[in-house]
Amino acid sequence: MGIIVRFSQPDGDTTWTHSRIYRAASETGSYSQVGSDIASGTYYYYDVSGTTSNWYEVSYYDSGNTVESSKTDPMQGGDYRGYTTVEELRKFTGATTIELDNNSIQAMIDQATEEIDKRTGRTWQGIASQSNEYYDGNGEREMKLQRGDIQSITTLQIDDDDDDIFDTISSSSPVWYDWYDNGRIILNASSSPSVFPDGIKNVRVSYTYGNTSPSQDVKHLTLLMVADMLNTEERRTALIERKIRELKAIGADIV
Repeated sequence: MGIIVRFSQPDGDTTWTHSRIYRAASETGSYSQVGSDIASGTYYYYDVSGTTSNWYEVSYYDSGNTVESSKTDPMQGGDYRGYTTVEELRKFTGATTIELDNNSIQAMIDQATEEIDKRTGRTWQGIASQSNEYYDGNGEREMKLQRGDIQSITTLQIDDDDDDIFDTISSSSPVWYDWYDNGRIILNASSSPSVFPDGIKNVRVSYTYGNTSPSQDVKHLTLLMVADMLNTEERRTALIERKIRELKAIGADIV
């Protein structure tokens, strides 16, 4: 059946031309490249021989200068494409193969899946990693990440004197900050610094986020959205908007 591995567009000023996918049998195992280099602009990979037990790392490659970035943190993919299946969609809508072929339905499922992620700020397409995401310091002990459903904070770094040198805030022995699923990071009063200093892009965070599979609510929302693409109905459109708001709110409130 294969595995879909989804990853983020790299940050920074370097112009990467390709991505490379590395696979291992376990999170701490030996990683080897699978498949060919992926052209910039595509941020997923379908591993035909992959399984749900495999782990993946991604690097970014500049073919012009023959430069490869360091690899991302390990992540796992999902054994599905989109938040519902063609078969489930046909049962829900009654659409026949005469009316719509499988490729057309799959394209709409993919479109709905992408829109759900974008509008809720969440994802159910597997655990993904985000490396070196920058934030403006706010002068407070608490800061919130752009995404919810946080699985781990890999590194938290702060440039507290505007010298472009980022100091790593300890997460063990001693622990200088706490983090929550909804993306909140709170510095301990005894940490140094004890607040996120006011500044522009002076906080740098790497983390993992996401859910390994779509919930029933997410699957139902996908079915509703594709059905609305086929035949727009005012009541169904209103229900879609309400469900999106609910999923977004849940992501903001997870603690």
